[in-house]
Amino acid sequence: MAKPPDSHGEASNAPPVVAPSGAPDAGSDLTWGVGAVSSRLNITASTLRTWERRYGVGPSFRTEGGHRRYTESDIDRVDLMRRLLARGVSAKDAARVARSLAREDLDLALSDENHESGGVAEEDFLAAVVTGNRNELSQLFAGVLQKTPMTSAWRDVLSPALRRMATESAAGAVPADAASAASELLVRELQALVAVERFPDTGHTQVLFARSLPVVEAIPLLVLEAALLQAGVTTHTVGPELDGREVAALAMRLRPDFLVTWGHPPTPPLRRAMAELEGVTSVIRALPAWPKEMSLRFGFEGSVVSTDVPDAVEIILDRVS
Repeated sequence: MAKPPDSHGEASNAPPVVAPSGAPDAGSDLTWGVGAVSSRLNITASTLRTWERRYGVGPSFRTEGGHRRYTESDIDRVDLMRRLLARGVSAKDAARVARSLAREDLDLALSDENHESGGVAEEDFLAAVVTGNRNELSQLFAGVLQKTPMTSAWRDVLSPALRRMATESAAGAVPADAASAASELLVRELQALVAVERFPDTGHTQVLFARSLPVVEAIPLLVLEAALLQAGVTTHTVGPELDGREVAALAMRLRPDFLVTWGHPPTPPLRRAMAELEGVTSVIRALPAWPKEMSLRFGFEGSVVSTDVPDAVEIILDRVS
């Protein structure tokens, strides 16, 4: 099967905008590596590489040793693409705009974006939690999820807001039951989004999600599913109502590309099912992790990767058929 689009939209083979070797932006002798750009724009390095590979938005300057590095114009093009994606523009269109603008038009576009960007701040969520205004909090969650692609909504708004609520709750500034109620409201909004995004039955499930824990304890997994659905991946989800034996039987019936578990131990039934489905279904054991949002273990005895949700989306999209 053809590789599906990544979490930001359709793939494109458009070439990057390439500056002459040895000629950084006028007025600047500085160039930047992918790690520095990642920190500067708060975009994961894997996402930057994906945007370069699929959409041609990436580094254009080459050092004498042949290494590619970002100029200031390159960084502005990446920043504009990020902002357009956050407004719901497809990755293909966002990249086309970012690649095509001349330096002065690029500056103008970023100036307009800065002027128009408002968004929802952590303080908005925190105020709604502290005051116990469930309707306002629910509207805040729904507004972010409706206007922003899932990975951007999680990285830029929801995850920081949840971390802030946890910190303030631990310090006694936010009642624990209020923070818990906020998490439950977020789960409801995420479940509603998943229900809307889910594709009709196509006869093939690409990713089967199975968790043995309550959904409020697996919010990153729910976000991961929503992001994959937005990327065009077909999913199926079961919760604690199915034990390990029943999950194994379901996997045998659905024969998904991936079985992603959250909390399920590698029981003998699961191991036998995966052995019978070798070459058809791969297992990924996802668990909460610190300081990252989750860890992914590929196979029952495979390597463990600590990651956040946006990177987990990229990892799975790179492997799903």
